[in-house]
Amino acid sequence: MELHKLTPQLSVSPQLSVEDIEKAASAGFKTIICNRPDGEGDDQPASEEMQALCLSLGIKWHFLPVSPKDYTDSQALEFGALVSQLPAPILAYCRTGTRCTNLWALSQADKSNADEIILSAKNAGYDLSKLRDRITNMTK
Repeated sequence: MELHKLTPQLSVSPQLSVEDIEKAASAGFKTIICNRPDGEGDDQPASEEMQALCLSLGIKWHFLPVSPKDYTDSQALEFGALVSQLPAPILAYCRTGTRCTNLWALSQADKSNADEIILSAKNAGYDLSKLRDRITNMTK
């Protein structure tokens, strides 16, 4: 399982497997958010399967599927609301983790400046420099 820590409460990951859900439970994650639509790739288990496994292990599950390059500001704000309301630590995943990171970054625009958000993402292994204007415009 490949984890990228954005904040003490939130880590992101590329596509999780069934085995990764078990590892996430052992690592103490309380919530998993899936941002990858079902059927996006042949390598992904169905969200219902992942949800059932999470619930059986005592992990909260939330399915917020978003298209890779077509996510809205309202989806980002919904993601931010989930992160602030669901039990932490939280693990969010999509195909590579970038989509989750972008959603988080946009959701933080009213809480931090673009430079700090982009640096946090960079420290976690994601380059969000192309998202700078969108982050800045979220606060206007």
